[in-house]
Amino acid sequence: MFDDEKYPIAVYPEGTSYQPEEKIVSPITGSNTLPPDYKTANMTTREAGHNFMDPKVGQSQSNGFAEAQLPERQSIRPWRKSPRILLLIVFTFIIVSSGIAAAFYVHSRNVVSPTPSAFSEVSTDSIVQDNTRASMASSGLFLNDKSTWNMQTYWQTPTGGIKRQISLDGQTFSAETNVTLQINPRIGSPLAATASTDKTGIVYLTLFYLSEANEIVISGTACPAGSSTCGATFNNVISAQLTLPPSNQTGLAAVNVNDAQDWRVYFHDIRGMLTEVAGNASGFGSGTVVGSAGLNKSSIAATNVNSTTNNINVFYVDARTQFLTTIAFVNGAWTFPSQVTPRKQLAWNPLAGLSACYTKTLDQLHVYYTAADLGIYEFLGSNVSTTNTTWGVRPGRNHVWSTADYPSADISAVGWRDQARFFQLTQGKIIEGSLDNTTWTEAFIKTSQT
Repeated sequence: MFDDEKYPIAVYPEGTSYQPEEKIVSPITGSNTLPPDYKTANMTTREAGHNFMDPKVGQSQSNGFAEAQLPERQSIRPWRKSPRILLLIVFTFIIVSSGIAAAFYVHSRNVVSPTPSAFSEVSTDSIVQDNTRASMASSGLFLNDKSTWNMQTYWQTPTGGIKRQISLDGQTFSAETNVTLQINPRIGSPLAATASTDKTGIVYLTLFYLSEANEIVISGTACPAGSSTCGATFNNVISAQLTLPPSNQTGLAAVNVNDAQDWRVYFHDIRGMLTEVAGNASGFGSGTVVGSAGLNKSSIAATNVNSTTNNINVFYVDARTQFLTTIAFVNGAWTFPSQVTPRKQLAWNPLAGLSACYTKTLDQLHVYYTAADLGIYEFLGSNVSTTNTTWGVRPGRNHVWSTADYPSADISAVGWRDQARFFQLTQGKIIEGSLDNTTWTEAFIKTSQT
């Protein structure tokens, strides 16, 4: 037991009396000191190992005993001073940063960057993708009699040359001929074509393509009325004055306006922005951005619904949504970009070759593309002349349409009155899909014997 002063109580045998501490003589030293085990006689081992502190004075009352030493407590180093933890933090930061950088790189390779410095240009020597593997373009016009329909179709060969076939009656085609060019097209170039006539009946054919230096080039040909024998007239670069050059992976589309050799050419600039450059025989301008950023490697299609008032409709694939998007030039101004369909379609292919045409009698816009399942599909827009076109909920496919040789294969189209035609190179031949009012047929194009 312990008293209030934390000293053990000595129990004396009967017949003895209490003696104060100062009167007790140590048998060992002979001095007035306590025996070594006096204070710990009734303590436990645990209690004996501690120094007790007087709460009044706050210091040890040893009374001759050596103070017990507590083991020194180990100090814990703060985490920020631990080399292992710091190394772990550094390695974690490097791994996370590398992952973010890799994700950004993949994203930037698939979606066109909105800034010039972020768009990665590549060599034009190796750019051949499915939608330009066998590029096509078509054009058509009525002759001065307003009843005879002429058509022209172009395609690029695997070696880079461009061939052309002409239909003088809208039914049969002349034999294919090589387009004479002084500026070589690059292999895998997109193509665009227009046609117009003058009062004398001469038909002027115009072809647009990309050169081996990724310049936009125009090629002119003149054909006497009623003849498929044509002569080259000019072959010039039209992109020299552009504020920003075309992307190496741009699509290409063109229309003529005012029923004359007055053109509007559409492409993606180096930032990916949809751009229009206007020009005529005197030259071309610096270009104007008219739409949003287009998806890298995607196609562009355009058609002039009314060449008198110049109601131009342009179709492209938006970089952010990857949906088919359209803008229109109406009453002297461009509309805001809008999606042709509000949601993703199973048959939609954002990297497919695109073509578009207008059937005036039906008042319909037809946009054609090749899907991943090799099928040809059509987005159909109605009530176009009201400038409030209504699009079908999903693209359609007619059962008579054949399949392409490979996904995303390029396709071209022309339309007039209640007639529409699309063309595609398949099995080494040109297949022609023909709409006559509401009836579709399809066959390889017929070649005249003359």
